[in-house]
Amino acid sequence: MVELYLLVLTGWPSDGKTNIAKMLRDFGFEYLSTDAVRRKLYPGKAPLDIPYPEGWEPIWDEIRMRRDVTLLSGRNVVIDSCAQNNYIRDKFFSLDLETKLSLKAKGAHLHKYLIKLCVNDDVRLQRELARGRNLDDMLKIIDAMKSDYQDPANYKFEDVLFLEYPNNTFDDQAKILEHIKSLCGCSSRNIWNKYISVKKRKKSYAGKIVVSGEDHRANLEQIIKPHINKSTVMLDEGCGIADHLLLYSMGAKKIYGIDTCTELILEARKSVANRPEIEIMWMDINDLEFDNNTFDIITNVFAPQTKKSCEEVYRTLKKGGLYVRVTGAGEFVEYNGKLLKRPQDIIGRGMFIDKMPKQILTEETHQVKSAGFSFVKVNEFQGIKIFKTMEDAISYLR
Repeated sequence: MVELYLLVLTGWPSDGKTNIAKMLRDFGFEYLSTDAVRRKLYPGKAPLDIPYPEGWEPIWDEIRMRRDVTLLSGRNVVIDSCAQNNYIRDKFFSLDLETKLSLKAKGAHLHKYLIKLCVNDDVRLQRELARGRNLDDMLKIIDAMKSDYQDPANYKFEDVLFLEYPNNTFDDQAKILEHIKSLCGCSSRNIWNKYISVKKRKKSYAGKIVVSGEDHRANLEQIIKPHINKSTVMLDEGCGIADHLLLYSMGAKKIYGIDTCTELILEARKSVANRPEIEIMWMDINDLEFDNNTFDIITNVFAPQTKKSCEEVYRTLKKGGLYVRVTGAGEFVEYNGKLLKRPQDIIGRGMFIDKMPKQILTEETHQVKSAGFSFVKVNEFQGIKIFKTMEDAISYLR
């Protein structure tokens, strides 16, 4: 018997549905977002500009189609949607007869969960401000949703189970994620164990650990600054606390920094408080909310690059524009803004492990070229500290 899981996340805007959904993606779930489909089907239109419900039917149908394809391929699905009433929930949970029979023929048992995520009004407000959203628009959206809202706790549909997490703050998200994973039989992604197992392989490059140093900063300045003038519009993907952005953006007309971590966004806004030309926003690099041909320069320093993110860069970059990507000598694990001492936390500080440099360069160069870029130049430089063992790195970071 194949155990499959269909999760529908419900809640108000900024209740943290997207964060949980994207975390689950790391554990084999296909992430389906009604917001992403909406932007694809109705480019440039805000949610309230789309007639309800008739204008939303194509969005829900697209989600259903992607859901069925994914389930039939043997993968779990998480749907990120406000899903404020039972009509929408039925759309996401109901399967047509053909899909049911196909799953049965494959020996699959589908588990369905409706999961409500909540935060208090103060946290929601803080998140909206961090994302640069108009609060009046948010309140209008919530008011519109309340007009036909139905409590998900009372939802009854076949064998759908209901879960509620009333405090989906960043402090509690790890606990929520672990609970959901345990329900779905997901194993934890233990990067430390991965390092140990890889290190044991013969002729492995995993024994070389690079702690990101200052060398890449000088390289960035040399590459980017000659291209900046008074009309330059820039985007920094995965801006973090805006340290790189502040380094090389002086003289540009307008600079956008984007990230998906609210805490880092708030810190970044403090850092750029005296730079009115810089705007820090919450945004996913795989789904840029900018028009085509917007930017003269786009930078990505250590934020995970994907084929989709490269396509978005190509779409939003002007003809003849510059895309600068800084990667490392192995798998990058996102910087969390803290200097911690446990092995798994140190890896979270910003290290590169596992893959050989040539493999990384080959993969990322292919992604960039596949997106449409015709001229790709690779500059190699070395981090400030290199260690042969993880123990040496731990000693250094202590």
